[in-house]
Amino acid sequence: DRLITGCDLDLYITFDNVKVGELQAQFIADRLPAVGKLRLLRIYGSKTDNNAFLFKQGQDNVLKPLIEAGKIEVVFEDWAEDWKPENAKKIANAAITQGRGVNFDAVLASNDGTAGGAIQALIEENAAGRVIVTGQDADLAACQRIVQGTQTMTVYKPIQKLATGAAAAAVKLATRRPLVARS
Repeated sequence: DRLITGCDLDLYITFDNVKVGELQAQFIADRLPAVGKLRLLRIYGSKTDNNAFLFKQGQDNVLKPLIEAGKIEVVFEDWAEDWKPENAKKIANAAITQGRGVNFDAVLASNDGTAGGAIQALIEENAAGRVIVTGQDADLAACQRIVQGTQTMTVYKPIQKLATGAAAAAVKLATRRPLVARS
């Protein structure tokens, strides 16, 4: 599910990652306070992964009008190098330090690993479970955090369907049979 750039590409199979970002952001938008604004920490994925930009694009599709209307304030944002949870934790810690505490209502983390890093920072501040935290991938640890109440949501992407399609396409390419692109 990661685009290899700078090469001759025969085929690319992926999820609608813009839609994934929209789902994450819409979850937060649906929880806007009746009065005041929602303060948001945004943790993007790795700058070296095209998917991170697609997730951000989808998030921006939903958030930009709300930010412009003053309903959401982005208090801190940064890219988590290599999608590593420890880098996301550093971002959350920086936001906490800058705000002199947890001064945000939600963390829009671009995947479950970065959500886990942000949650570690929230645990250290006794704020885990009081702040909305998004993710995506529906990995086991994230699902467990959802049950525990420290992560609020994740986006499940049916990897089996993608893997089956990729295998079928690879066989067709190897046997020089035609591929029919579908969206």
